[in-house]
Amino acid sequence: MGSFSLWHWLVVLAVLAIPAALIVVAVRRAQAEGGVMTPGFKGWLFILAVAVWLTPLRGLAEMGQMLGADGAAAEHFPWLVRADLAITAVTILLSAACLVLMLRRAAAFRTVFPIAAGWIVLNFPLSIIVARFLLHGVYGVEVGLPALFEAMREDIPQWIGGVVAAVAWVFYVRRSRRVAMTFVN
Repeated sequence: MGSFSLWHWLVVLAVLAIPAALIVVAVRRAQAEGGVMTPGFKGWLFILAVAVWLTPLRGLAEMGQMLGADGAAAEHFPWLVRADLAITAVTILLSAACLVLMLRRAAAFRTVFPIAAGWIVLNFPLSIIVARFLLHGVYGVEVGLPALFEAMREDIPQWIGGVVAAVAWVFYVRRSRRVAMTFVN
């Protein structure tokens, strides 16, 4: 392990500065209204819009990472890789549908967004269950759910954070006056 160089600090600074800049922009856009709430991507809805934009891109990056990973898993367990690709493809399609509905300011966004958020929350446990089923049923490898969770334990905190964020955003989409005023088409 090397020392923490200037480049490491710059990366940390960039990772912290991007969300801070988004929050500053969101607050300034909301303050520009002068106390009167108007429709549009301001305040928290601006931050949600950025998240909706990034979700399909993240899914595509995950899919590219799966396809570009070493071929050992694909060679020994092709159905496992195909199942993960299918789960990721559904995530990309649902998040892309949310993005299109958001850009059109369609009223259906308020219905489709919770479905997409629910799918995103469920795709990690679903991936684990499908992996266990395929490993046991197709490949004859006996692996218990605790062993699979142990193998993926580094992903669990990220998933828990995603669950909390998804619940908060769904609650916001359901309750926000600005969301109700913006998505009317």
